[in-house]
Amino acid sequence: MPRLIFKSDSRFSDVPNKGTYSTEQGQLIYKVDTPFKVSGRTSTIYRSMPTQGGGQQLTKIGEIEYHRWSPTKLRYGDKEMSEHEIFEGKSSSQYATRDRPFTAPDGRRYIWVMGSSNDVRLFLDGQQKILVAQHHHRHLGVAHDNSPISFEVLPNGEHILDFLFLTYLFVENLQEQRKKHTTNKQEL
Repeated sequence: MPRLIFKSDSRFSDVPNKGTYSTEQGQLIYKVDTPFKVSGRTSTIYRSMPTQGGGQQLTKIGEIEYHRWSPTKLRYGDKEMSEHEIFEGKSSSQYATRDRPFTAPDGRRYIWVMGSSNDVRLFLDGQQKILVAQHHHRHLGVAHDNSPISFEVLPNGEHILDFLFLTYLFVENLQEQRKKHTTNKQEL
């Protein structure tokens, strides 16, 4: 799967849970809709699917119902799971740990690692951690080549792309919350 380029629905924010993800050639793969609400936000994830007439249609593949004081709920296919049912090794504080291990529908164990520099990477867990997917930040062309925000899944993760995308949106939201939490602490 090529890198999926994020395009925000907002001129004022680049939060990955409100916009579209397309191939570098411009083919729409995912649309994520998260209406603004003060609390109780829900992200709905759609996948672009071919129609019999040769066109494309958006099909809902999942939802993330965010909660501040109780576990977030993720819906994938016909299953609803709390974040604690998906991710192992949870902590009493969402800011205490940067790793989110889980067992995917393919029966294999993966781990999202949220780095200190806001990097988010997914590894196949084992003796040798093998990179499966990663988030790329926007670069404005100063220290790096100019590039947009993107999500890249390597060939070893393509068979469960939709589930990985759902979990990616969840951990990116955690990363955004962590950034806000850190910024608020520094302002005190």
